[in-house]
Amino acid sequence: MPAKDQKVRGEDVIDGAIAKAYEGVTSSEQWYAALDAFRAGVDATFFHWVEADPLGQRVTNSLVSHEAPEAKAREYNEHHAAGDLRLQAGLALQPGQFMLDHEHFDARTRSRHPIYAQWLPSVGLYHTLGMMLGREDTHLNFYAALREHRAPAFDEKARRFAQRVAPHLARAQGLRHRLVGLEVAASAGMAALDALGHAVWVVDAGSRVHQANRAAAVRMQSGAALDVRHGRLCMREPQAQAAWLAQLAGAMAGPHARAGGFVARSAAGLLKFTVLPLHADHTVTHSAPQALALLVLAPPAGADLLSAAQLESLLGLTPTEARLAVHLAQGRTIKDFAAIEGASWHTARTHLRNVLRKTGSKRQLEVVTLVRGLAG
Repeated sequence: MPAKDQKVRGEDVIDGAIAKAYEGVTSSEQWYAALDAFRAGVDATFFHWVEADPLGQRVTNSLVSHEAPEAKAREYNEHHAAGDLRLQAGLALQPGQFMLDHEHFDARTRSRHPIYAQWLPSVGLYHTLGMMLGREDTHLNFYAALREHRAPAFDEKARRFAQRVAPHLARAQGLRHRLVGLEVAASAGMAALDALGHAVWVVDAGSRVHQANRAAAVRMQSGAALDVRHGRLCMREPQAQAAWLAQLAGAMAGPHARAGGFVARSAAGLLKFTVLPLHADHTVTHSAPQALALLVLAPPAGADLLSAAQLESLLGLTPTEARLAVHLAQGRTIKDFAAIEGASWHTARTHLRNVLRKTGSKRQLEVVTLVRGLAG
């Protein structure tokens, strides 16, 4: 193949590996493909990705080439990782940096260390390209591309490929870690909403339903007063539908977003809905790229005020902010709250400003009306 064509093909391989890295942010299957593309790009036989404690002493998760013997991978994780000089040397690397083992360990060191003298030959492998993919307070992610026992050490071609691709692979690893954390937080947020007696829907500006708690799912299945058509939440009564869309638009008004409410008729009587802008601090919004709102259907009239814990999960408030909201809804003053909490009046006012911001309210009275309205 002419040198020019080889160069073009090499660039295509690099571009493909980088693309796979970012495709792997949201897909485990594509993440495996990205790790394997790096292996192929440096002419390695197998790869082994591990997640370990910050000191590299205990492997908590791992992924290996499909062709690699899984039993041997488990044996390494359980019995050899803690004493692996490659992993220990990797602790000096920053995410996206890599090392070629023959440049770090001379022949004498390799001949005396159990990893090189015994373990790697036992699985038919030897030279390693090690890369730090990620490092957090609680763990690190390390990647090793390994060549078969009789293959030469990694060369300049492998180095050039790694220099181009490794930073992108590390960036994708960081994005994957963040995404998983956000999904867990969002899941926890919805689990908390499931514990409420209220029906709660998470919707976007087009009234498309993104999430709904159990009570909301039951309400939708009943078909009374509201329905979901082509993924959009709709009120059956035209007047209620117009009110719903108007309140939703108000909750999506950016810095001017506000909370609101409306009623809809049903066979059981009037249903009282509250529409709330979802602040970015709320757990259920963490993995969403667009603005969202909450639609809340209160339980039958006469119910008690929500507890501070319930308001915390529903409105995305901190525990102190939730206690303040309940305190005000009970008809007490912010001065009383400061005294009860052992806080200054200024601190209590700061909490109130946060409550106003997170609920889309402009005045203290609106917070009181909102909290009382959520009770039914």
